[in-house]
Amino acid sequence: MQRIEKLGGMRGLDMNSAEDAIVKNTREIVPGLIVGGMELSEVDGANRMGPTFGAMALSGLKAAEEALKVFDVRAKQNAL
Repeated sequence: MQRIEKLGGMRGLDMNSAEDAIVKNTREIVPGLIVGGMELSEVDGANRMGPTFGAMALSGLKAAEEALKVFDVRAKQNAL
């Protein structure tokens, strides 16, 4: 707990800027916690995406890719 000092707080609806930003910034925010989609809006203080689901799906795919990267890094660390 308390691994994130402060949430940025989700801002108002702006699908044009939010969708690209959410997909681009999907990432591991603390060890073992990968965040994307609307949750990332809360963490980063980004605009919310609105009713379109394209970016949410892409953010989910990127989160899965990030999880695979994290898994590989942790496996290498544990092998040392």
